[in-house]
Amino acid sequence: MPTEAAFPDRRYLVTGHFHNTLGYKVLRTLGCHDWLLIYTLGGKGRFRYSRGTFTTEPHDLVLISPWVYHGYEVEESAGQWELLWAHFVPPTEWLPYLRWPEVVDGLMRLTLPEGPNRRRALDHLAEAHRIKTTFTRLREPLALNALFGCLLWCDEHNPSANHALDDRVREALEILCRNLAEPLSADELASRVGLSASRLRYLFQKQVGISPQQYHENQRIARAQQLLERSGFNIAEISRKVGFVNPFYFTQRFKHALGQSPTQYRRHFGSTNGGGLGQIGGRPLE
Repeated sequence: MPTEAAFPDRRYLVTGHFHNTLGYKVLRTLGCHDWLLIYTLGGKGRFRYSRGTFTTEPHDLVLISPWVYHGYEVEESAGQWELLWAHFVPPTEWLPYLRWPEVVDGLMRLTLPEGPNRRRALDHLAEAHRIKTTFTRLREPLALNALFGCLLWCDEHNPSANHALDDRVREALEILCRNLAEPLSADELASRVGLSASRLRYLFQKQVGISPQQYHENQRIARAQQLLERSGFNIAEISRKVGFVNPFYFTQRFKHALGQSPTQYRRHFGSTNGGGLGQIGGRPLE
């Protein structure tokens, strides 16, 4: 039985290219705070989910939405597993392209048939990883752009493709993103888009992968990261700007999401005088 794996660092994008042999195992009973894409290049991988397991072969892709139980390891019969992976926080406009055939809620799988689109999808994912592991001023947006290209080419072979986000879900997303500093109850948000709270939560969970409250907090934490990296605001000011009235509670939620306090995060990645751009990078998923 694999041991519980730690969350990877919270970034907009973290990538990797692994060649694993027997003994490599990951288990996350609470899932991750971001999305995870895994492309099997060679060998086989065995994925664990809440009700069973399945095996991936070359050119199988697995997409896992936030907070979904999952585990994976090298398939014993193959003895090795080569994979490209990406942890990412998608912009809202990506969401219609993140609805693949589901093995179980939030855990999706897609197999790309032989042909030019498969090559294009793989090239884009490999390019995202290449950019992330080189130094260039715009590596984060360039790598995200390459990853989005991969998702678009995958979508050409997505039997579940239905790109129209429910208008009410889209409106809820816009409200949440525009109002990071404002308290928004489930009932208030639902009322503003013309739904009951339970119906909005169902549609939002189905189409976005997490609840409206989780999405709102994720956006607040992401904005707090930007302010810690790029501004000279103190912790209390940042707390207020991202909708946490109590700085102590803000620190608790920030540490829960990232594994370190806002002060520790700023020390490692940010600036205390507004001049720092922060460090963009990552560590292996292992």
